[in-house]
Amino acid sequence: KILQNTEQNQENKMNYTDIDARPTTQTERRKAMTEQPKNYTGGPSLEQRFRQYLSAFDGKKKDFSKVEHLFDALFLKDFFETTNNSQHQQTVSREQTKAIHAMYFAMGTRATLIHYRRISLHTIDILSSLQ
Repeated sequence: KILQNTEQNQENKMNYTDIDARPTTQTERRKAMTEQPKNYTGGPSLEQRFRQYLSAFDGKKKDFSKVEHLFDALFLKDFFETTNNSQHQQTVSREQTKAIHAMYFAMGTRATLIHYRRISLHTIDILSSLQ
């Protein structure tokens, strides 16, 4: 990158020439897709919040109000989930997910994480087992 010094630069205006616009390599794309984003806020990452929420499914019956704060920290207001059943694909809203999870907590369901993979910026593939 070459910065062109002109009189305009002295007036806080800069002209840039020869900007590095090379194509992204396959290796860089792969790294961007697999690398976990850095958490600059100092709080738990999305994966950490998910693991914490999933650990609440410990096989003990509990009222959903005891874990609702974990749910709210994880699932945004515009959240939706796409499930792949053997026969069809189904989209479930946040409120439907909350009702289903409340039922699982009331039954004393135990959850085990099988995998957690970031597919793209806004998509995460999660597979878990419920018992």
